[in-house]
Order: sequence, then C-alpha cells, then structure tokens
Amino acid sequence: MQLPEQHKPTPLRKNAVSRSHDLRDAVAKVIQRELRRTDLLETYVKHHLPDRELWLAGQDDHRFKEHCEQLLALHAVLTAGDDRPCADTHVPFVRGGPLLPAVRLMPLGKKILACCQAYAADNHWGVVWANHVFHPAVTVMLRAMKRYAMKINQCQVSDSGISHEPALGDLMGHVTRFVRRACGTWRYINATNAHNTKEKDNFDSAREFIYHLAGQHTRLCFLRIDLTFRTAWKDFSHSEAADKAVKDFLRSLRSKACKRNLLPGYLGFIIKRENGISRGTHFHVLVVLNGNLQGKSSHSVDYLSDALCKMWLQRIGPDRGSAHNSYKDRNFWLFNGLGLQDFTQVEALAGLRYALHYLTKQDCVLKTSNDKIKNFWRTPTPRATTKKRGPKRKRLDHLTLLYRMLGGARSPYPPGFDPKPYVLAKKRLAISTTNRIPQ
Repeated sequence: MQLPEQHKPTPLRKNAVSRSHDLRDAVAKVIQRELRRTDLLETYVKHHLPDRELWLAGQDDHRFKEHCEQLLALHAVLTAGDDRPCADTHVPFVRGGPLLPAVRLMPLGKKILACCQAYAADNHWGVVWANHVFHPAVTVMLRAMKRYAMKINQCQVSDSGISHEPALGDLMGHVTRFVRRACGTWRYINATNAHNTKEKDNFDSAREFIYHLAGQHTRLCFLRIDLTFRTAWKDFSHSEAADKAVKDFLRSLRSKACKRNLLPGYLGFIIKRENGISRGTHFHVLVVLNGNLQGKSSHSVDYLSDALCKMWLQRIGPDRGSAHNSYKDRNFWLFNGLGLQDFTQVEALAGLRYALHYLTKQDCVLKTSNDKIKNFWRTPTPRATTKKRGPKRKRLDHLTLLYRMLGGARSPYPPGFDPKPYVLAKKRLAISTTNRIPQ
C-alpha cells in the first residue's frame, strides 16, 4: 500500500547488521507485549479492592487458550503435508540388551504427544466446552483429543522419543488420519467458510459504521471498555438478566440524562460478547463520540472511559460486576486507535483497524440453545444512508487515508502495510528520550 509522503515514516538505514538485529528484537518485544495484553483480556479476572485493582488469572481460561493455540499449530502441520508421526525401529529395552521392536516418534509425533498430554491433564475440558462454538479447525482437533488423548498419554515414551508399546504407533496413525480425513470433508469446508464469512461480515459492518460516522463528522473519539462479571456470578453472566443489564446499559448511553451530563457527543457503539471458563460471559464495547465536542485530550478520554465503567458498576452492582478502561493500556500498544481521530494519522488508524479486527473475531462463543444468539452488534445506521441510487459518490478528500487504512479483507493491518518501520522509530524515540534524562 502506497502512503502519502507526509504519512511515510523516516527512511531506515540499511548499512549495519546490528540495526537489523535491533529491529528484529524490537518487533519480537512488541509482538510479545501485544500477546500478553490479549492474554490478559481473555484469561484474567479483574477484582476491585478498596485500595487497588487486582488481576487474577483464570487458570482454566489461561490453559485452555494456550491449548487451543497448540492445537491450531498442530492442525496446520497435519494439513500442510503427509508427514508420518512415527516410524518403526528396533531398540534395546535396556542398554546392552537384545534389539526389540519399537516406535520412534518423528517431529510430527512429538507434537501430537505434547497436545495429548496437555489435554489429558485437564480432561474435563470436553464437558465444560461442550456448548461452545469454536473455529472448525479447533473443533476437529478437540474431537481427536477426546478420542485418543487419554490412550496416547498412557503409553510410555522415553525422552528421546522411543516407545516399546506398538499401540502408540497405531494411535498416532489414527489421530493423523482422523484429522486429515475430517478436514477434507465438505462439512468442514463449509463450516470454515461460514466461520470466516461471519468474521468478514462483522468486520465489514463495523467498518461501514465508521465510514458513515466519519462522513458526517470531521473528528471522532473512540472509547473502549470491557464489561465483566465477578467469578462468583459466572452463572448469572449466562442468564437473560445479564443480557438485559448490558442492553439497558447501552440504552442508557443514548438517554437524555447521559447526553446532558456525560456524553453530549454520543454517536453509537460496537459490542462483542465472549465467554470463558473462569470469567464467564463478558463484553467488549467500543463507544464512538463526536470528536468536535468531546475527547479532545487524553485526560478527557480517560475520564470518560472511567465514568462509563462506573455507570456499569452502578447498574449491575459492584458485588456482581467489574469493568476495565482499555485506554489506560494505550502505552503498551504499538498503535493506539482510541481517543481522538482526525483521519490524518497512519498510526492511529492502524490501531483502530487492529481494534476492529479483535472485536469481530468469532472465537469464545457460547451456544446454550438452538435459538439464534447475537454475539456481535452495533448501533444501526439510518436506512436512507445505506442504499443510494445513481453512480458511486466521490469520497471526501479528508477520508482518503481512512478508506485506505480500513480497506481490504479482514486482517490486523491493511494490505501492504508494514509495521516494522514504526516499531524501530518508536524504539529510537524511547532511546533518545532515555538519553536526555539527566543521571
């Protein structure tokens, strides 16, 4: 993607090998920081203490999320080729003993064994997550683990990957054939396409909503808060009363009292429902304001986000609910898309796209009945603005960069956008700031 000259980062020098190592290390640190932030949101529970706020790990959520990532990595290897998980060999049972038939685990077999051991350590996951809807690849891998993980885990395998139990080779072959056969069926292909299409539709819907508001206002302000329930009220979070509390909270944002006292520039919201074992049902909310009226400073954005969190606690009760102001974590992100947006900053628009990508994912969805459950929705746009007759209208000049940064297929960053120069520029700024501080 070609960017205007005023939006291009400072050109990087290409003469020193150490600079490339610095860039690689900086990118790795940023990626790890973003992964820790995502892990915090998805697997930890926030508790409000009289003197501070405390984040406690939801152990089941944390381990299951890591296990799903492990299963997805194994799924990618299984479906990428036709490698064998193990090979027959002859190895003595003890040093100096006679050669006996054995099974040697190949790299693929060692990955299967690691996944089976992780699943066997928490075999209650098959019951806890029975009513959840995952990515089709995770669903196939979980079914394979449910069938074969316990049996494979019972087989004795040495540290060098040698086992004298012939059943291990058969079980490894069953897992490999099961996954490859299931992923080649039309049922799996259609489910994967439906899952990806739903994520694409959610992303397109959120993007069109931003386009609509940007066409009416020269500046927008974005607030992000997370609405959760305390661990003791996890069952309540799945109830209709909890859904009603969230909907009443969203309805109160457009009330006359809220617009008069707190949000005179309120324009709409985007919300995503998720579920976890320890955290229960929780919601990620993106509130959009008129940037010409509110959010002109970071202090104002922080204050408004905290006020919305207090509104949620007053409505649900501090003993049942919790809330988190995501704007406080902006310094940990590579690109911050929250706060004031004037559609001229590449970094801010990249952060906004990353936030929309996170809000439109289809993971961590709970299905408790056969009824249609809405896990993503937003403020509807007027019908008159969605369909216009005649030729396509020319886009406003000040929205050119917005359409470019939010355009293309659903992805964390726009097509052709390379975040590495911004990573290095941010690192150089941090180093220069540190050097200016007097010792």
